[in-house]
Amino acid sequence: MVLYIDAQSGAVINEYSKIKHADVQGTGTTYYRNTQPITVDSYNGQYRLKDTGRNIHTLNGTNINGINNGVFTGTSEYTSSSTTFNSVSARPAVEVHWGMGKTYDYYKNIHNRNSFDGNGAIVRNYYNAGAIMGTDSNAGAIDQPDFIVGMVYGSGEAGFMTPVVGLDVAGHEYFSLSNFKK
Repeated sequence: MVLYIDAQSGAVINEYSKIKHADVQGTGTTYYRNTQPITVDSYNGQYRLKDTGRNIHTLNGTNINGINNGVFTGTSEYTSSSTTFNSVSARPAVEVHWGMGKTYDYYKNIHNRNSFDGNGAIVRNYYNAGAIMGTDSNAGAIDQPDFIVGMVYGSGEAGFMTPVVGLDVAGHEYFSLSNFKK
């Protein structure tokens, strides 16, 4: 683990693990865009919705129950035994992961911006995070000093609204965080 510490306050400014896992190309069935190529991470004999090259991590926020070191606790990984993510329950999360990869590439290739903060920050996506938002009918970017940085996505409401996970939503939340970090 590499830590960057503010010499004046002693606060942790940034951290990252030097332990790397292998990114592999996979495919995923998204919620709105059918099957798309995605980058996944080979981890403990399975694959998860994590792209270490772009530093994007998509987690299940169904059981968020707190915060520890600026990261939501109670989350879980979306995993698959192969590089193909096609279960119906994972489709909204795959849409978020794919959309965030597209958004990241746009900002990197067009604006030469490395992540939303320009400094390679982890892009944390939490799908099905209605408990933290107070509603499943929304999405949001959260940036609170010494608290948490990430994007949360709602699962929608049956009979009323589909999951809030489209490419435009991912782009909007990423842009929102980039404005916080100017």
